[in-house]
Amino acid sequence: MHINRFVLAAAFGMSAPFAFAQPQSPGMPPPADVRDAGVKGAIGSIPDFRRVVQDSKEKVFPAVVYIRVIRESTEYGKKELQQVSGSGVIISPDGEVLTNWHVVDKAATVRCLMSNGEHFDAKVVGSDKDTDLAVIKLQRDAGATPLPYAALGDSTTLKEGDFIMVMGAPWGLNRSVSIGIIS
Repeated sequence: MHINRFVLAAAFGMSAPFAFAQPQSPGMPPPADVRDAGVKGAIGSIPDFRRVVQDSKEKVFPAVVYIRVIRESTEYGKKELQQVSGSGVIISPDGEVLTNWHVVDKAATVRCLMSNGEHFDAKVVGSDKDTDLAVIKLQRDAGATPLPYAALGDSTTLKEGDFIMVMGAPWGLNRSVSIGIIS
């Protein structure tokens, strides 16, 4: 299965223009150049960054899964089992999960833990080493309720300088959020 390049792990572009005022004393109105800049409510239009992070986290975390893989290795001339872990994001209501190729490479077993505590075995259905992407499918009963999932965005709209949020469950952590800038 060939997989196109995507910005993984729920990256959100925030390319709206921001206006930053100089620090002020409490209770002081904004400076006249900001107040009268012809932008309706310039100070009021700056999004509360903490709220943006919290809202995004609440929407995406139900679709983030922690992935534990037992892989087979013959690195030292004998068959050994190694445990590795990573994270992924559910991209369809029937349990397709987008993750990294290096997480599921040589997987003998794949087990996924959801944010609500449910866990499922999974099967690798496609992978691409060159893009370091893979798709796994959660093994669920037929007719099971649809899962929460994150819709993939259009990564071609991202530009240098855009803010992004990356969510996952790396290194055995329950969940994590990182914020960065496209460089």
